[in-house]
Amino acid sequence: MKEPSTLPGKLLRLLREPSRVGSTLRRTRRILARDGLDALLARLGGDLGLGRSIDYSEWVRRFDTPSPDDLDGLRKRAAAVRWPSITVCDPAGIGGLSAQVLPPLEVLTGPLQAALPKAQGEFVLVLDPRVRLPPHALLVAAETLARDRALDLLYADHDHVEASGQRHTPFFKPDFDPELLWSLDYVTPFTLVRAQLARAAPAQSAFGLFLRAAGRTSPRRIAHVPHILAHVGPGPAPSAQEQTATVRGALLERAPGWTVELDGVHQTRRVRPPLSSEPLVTAIVPTRDGLSVLARCVEGLLTRTRWPRLELLIVDHGSRETAPLRFLEGLAERGAARVLRAPGPFNFSRLNNLAALAARGEVLALCNNDLELRDPSWLSELVAHALRPEIGAVGAKLSYPDGRLQHLGVATGVLGVAGHVLRGLPPDAPGPQGLAFATRSVSAVTAACLVVRRELYLRAGGLDEARFAVAFNDIDFCLRLRAMGYRNVFTPWAQLVHHESYSRGDDLAPAQRARFEREIEDMHDRHADLARDPFYNPNLSLADLDLAPADPPRVARPWAPANQREP
Repeated sequence: MKEPSTLPGKLLRLLREPSRVGSTLRRTRRILARDGLDALLARLGGDLGLGRSIDYSEWVRRFDTPSPDDLDGLRKRAAAVRWPSITVCDPAGIGGLSAQVLPPLEVLTGPLQAALPKAQGEFVLVLDPRVRLPPHALLVAAETLARDRALDLLYADHDHVEASGQRHTPFFKPDFDPELLWSLDYVTPFTLVRAQLARAAPAQSAFGLFLRAAGRTSPRRIAHVPHILAHVGPGPAPSAQEQTATVRGALLERAPGWTVELDGVHQTRRVRPPLSSEPLVTAIVPTRDGLSVLARCVEGLLTRTRWPRLELLIVDHGSRETAPLRFLEGLAERGAARVLRAPGPFNFSRLNNLAALAARGEVLALCNNDLELRDPSWLSELVAHALRPEIGAVGAKLSYPDGRLQHLGVATGVLGVAGHVLRGLPPDAPGPQGLAFATRSVSAVTAACLVVRRELYLRAGGLDEARFAVAFNDIDFCLRLRAMGYRNVFTPWAQLVHHESYSRGDDLAPAQRARFEREIEDMHDRHADLARDPFYNPNLSLADLDLAPADPPRVARPWAPANQREP
């Protein structure tokens, strides 16, 4: 392996081949391990193979503006389309479909619910009066549906456009995520619904139609097209209050007992499952010395956490100082906590696994000893989601002591392995599209505060203490849960302060680098598809955490030759 300073320029050429992004990512691991994050970020614009982040106007010019020849090629493809036919419901009668290279079968005007029974096409698209469609929109949708005829619903990325034609504020969306759908409308304004399903679940809006139809089909039959297929112009947006009522009604049909509240500031919804029981929760806190930090965490668990049945299990990794040892003895003597002694070389995974085996609770709450707990309801929010049978790990919204946001969920592939997206946002910042205040599915959450059912933790094998003693054990664990068919969830409604990695030390210190490098390599060996995070759009950059457009995107343009387009 060449030294970082001599990495060849051929890595940059690999960026032009999306299928090889995974192998390109592995080339970053030694630079990250040897030289640190700052050095890695400094090189991402050139030789490392992760691409770079660019301004959206430049992205549009280079990657989303078809030439006349491109349009000619699209028209030839459209002439070959035989299925499906598409009915456009145009309640406002705005038209504007003449530029489509694949015209719709028909256009119906008038109220949506009255138009649906008349639709003759296999699929229905409801046109928003603010929206312009690029000429390839219906063609790309039809070709996607034709590749998988079992699909029932489809949605695509969109952006916004000024009257001058200037495009801005893209929404590069994740693959289908029911949590995010309940929190905010991320699927419109370009959604296609199988007409038969639409007639069985009529609604008054495109969002309501999609939401009700999604509840009547399988997530495997819902497709996301990672292309900008709609441009939203000026005009009144759909009512957040009306959408909240729509979500409330849909959940009432499917899941009685759930509550839906609109956050009037950020225009997202807090959707909470009911707690049918209050099981014993074991809070696992690994520690070593550092009394002031540990005491703050313990005080928060014992006196500031509103949960009726909480077991505190502290794993002491060889504390030597007198004060913390006396503190632990006092907790044990008065029955406030159980203390598990675990001396030996530091292995974060082993400490948590030992505690999980000894835990008495039905639910485990992995807690770093440097957490500061201020919100009494944090645990009830996390447990409510963790008890859902389809959910794996649940993570909280973590802030640095100065208020900046640290953890809003983890995306894989970012910065070469994985990263905390939107890290560093101001405390009350909504983030792009309000994502900082939206419950949503993620590939992974940090073990600094992770809640999971004990049975599931043990069945998944816990944290991997052989390969990931210190770093990436939580990412690996969450990815294994996802491979077992569970969804990992981030909720912004459990908020804690994290004095990051107080006890663990620096992964990039000379004594730690060899171990850290091995763990990076093991992540790529075990999870070959890190760059294909279903909850991180391929048009988003891997070079930073800011959800910026990627140069180049990891998906071919819609007008590319067939052998270059996504399968």
